[in-house]
Amino acid sequence: MSNKKLAGIIAGCIVVVVIIVVVATLGPKPVTDYSTLLRYLRDSGASIEDKGGIHDFFDVEGRRVAVNETTIEVYEYAYAEAMEAEASCVSSDGFSITKEKGDIWEVCNVGWIAPPHFFKAGRIIVFYCGDDDSIISLLENALGKQFAGMSLPPTPEFSINVTPEQLNGDSIAGQQCVFLVTVIDEGQECEFPVHISAQAPGAEVVIYQQDIVEGQVAEVAVIPAQASIGKTIKVTITGNRGGSTDKKVVSFDVVEGEDDRQEYAGELLDRFVPWLATNHPEIGITDDTAWNGTMVSPVWLVVSHYLFFSEEWEAHISWHIMVSPYDWAKIDLRHRFDELEPSYAFEISSVNATSEPVPIEPPETVWR
Repeated sequence: MSNKKLAGIIAGCIVVVVIIVVVATLGPKPVTDYSTLLRYLRDSGASIEDKGGIHDFFDVEGRRVAVNETTIEVYEYAYAEAMEAEASCVSSDGFSITKEKGDIWEVCNVGWIAPPHFFKAGRIIVFYCGDDDSIISLLENALGKQFAGMSLPPTPEFSINVTPEQLNGDSIAGQQCVFLVTVIDEGQECEFPVHISAQAPGAEVVIYQQDIVEGQVAEVAVIPAQASIGKTIKVTITGNRGGSTDKKVVSFDVVEGEDDRQEYAGELLDRFVPWLATNHPEIGITDDTAWNGTMVSPVWLVVSHYLFFSEEWEAHISWHIMVSPYDWAKIDLRHRFDELEPSYAFEISSVNATSEPVPIEPPETVWR
């Protein structure tokens, strides 16, 4: 074999390995630099405004950033090693910075006007001077615990709940298996959010509304890869707030199959939407509402199920695969991010008979 052919084979293997690694690690990206920090803060719902540069105690120029109108400072280095070297100059209480100046060590004692807090991750140091617990919690969720500064106040204990604990049947590759996550505060209610993260080897993970307080709902969408067919996906969902952490584990099997119900499910959705827009305008669903759909319960045959998601609503469509007059179709609606179960439900008693939808009692749980 020629060296050129061998090099081509090796390059091809490298490409395959890279693709596999990328697929396996999809999901929320960690904060490592200035741009990923800003992206994280925006995704968390914070307002962001660049307030210009600052050159203070560190060797690199920093950026002043207003986060929810509260100023923080971000110092980005070319290498993580350079950042760590600078971070080591800050005293544990954050009130002094010691730098080597030629043959001597220069100590700068600082009289901060508010409690100092230093955080680090990747190639950045983030400094916040203040006592706004919501800003501290936001930075801690993004960057980890402070490495220097005044002690953080203890945060209340909490637990997370995951719905459902088990899917209704198996899944197929490419299906969005959406788990709902809520927070329960131990003792008094806490205004500071819990940061939700998740890992699921063999699947892509996408989290919607990653920082929640009690009464809010996060959505963890787990999408099995083709390589996971015939395997079990184990999903570890973690909540973190300050020094408190809680984890839940759910699992499901992936079987052979394809999404062969999307077209008909879309036709049924189109039967409900105009009627909802006319008869229930308070819901806010119109002909212009955009939806994304996913297969659910693919091994169920007599009754089929499909999920659609708009920015505001989850719509579960179910239908009875029978001849008229037993060919019913139903829709139930859950308001995303603040409801665990559907709040509206409607039924068409016979699809072929073109029956009008009528209100019915919403189910007590979401369908998964």
